[in-house]
Amino acid sequence: MNQTEQSLREELEALRVRLAELERRRSHRNAGLVVALVLVAGTAWGQLVVFSPDTPAKASEVNQNFDQLKTWLEQKVGTAGTSVVTFTTPLAGAQLENLTVTGGKLADNAITSTKIADNSVTAADVADGTLGDADMGPDFACPATGVRATRGQCIFYRPSSGPAYIYNVRAAATACLADRARLCTRAELSAAQIAGLENCAFGWLADRVDSATGFVGYPMQTAGVPGCGSPGVNEISASFAATYGAWCCK
Repeated sequence: MNQTEQSLREELEALRVRLAELERRRSHRNAGLVVALVLVAGTAWGQLVVFSPDTPAKASEVNQNFDQLKTWLEQKVGTAGTSVVTFTTPLAGAQLENLTVTGGKLADNAITSTKIADNSVTAADVADGTLGDADMGPDFACPATGVRATRGQCIFYRPSSGPAYIYNVRAAATACLADRARLCTRAELSAAQIAGLENCAFGWLADRVDSATGFVGYPMQTAGVPGCGSPGVNEISASFAATYGAWCCK
């Protein structure tokens, strides 16, 4: 055997040793993967009966699996067979962002204690249209000087104290925005008057006569009050530059 042939034989033997080592490592890696899969399956499905291929399943085992799935479902959303969904832990903000309940309601038909992270509820539709004892924060609550008119709307006058006639129309709108409100329309002030509102002080309204003139008014219930007009909504038109109070709605 010449030197070249001997060298080739040695290289071939080295390759065989290398291949055997690679096969051994691959076998160990695959075994580890199988163990991991078994552990995951055991954790996730340890309480379920696993069926074998081509082997009839026993009714008792199938029923056991259904009972376990029912238990897990009820742990998540409440008793099966009812329309009430129960959250056993507080919902996080991200979960609330896209939470939609269609055709459903809370067990007592009301929100009895609601507080979002920023103390505000921007839109709530409950079965009876009300929020019971909801903490909506001072910006969303109706001011102490305000009244509730039709459909729970809050109507109030600004400024709440001091000289009454300090706003031109733009300043009046800004004063309402400070309470997350807007200028009331003539129709809204009329509805509030029908509901019992009375305040002998002119305030800006959202309606306009033309590009430079709008409406100011006030609601009265009592006749014969000096300087307070007659029962109903007393209105006049005024230049947007003139100063009055503001009727705010939200």
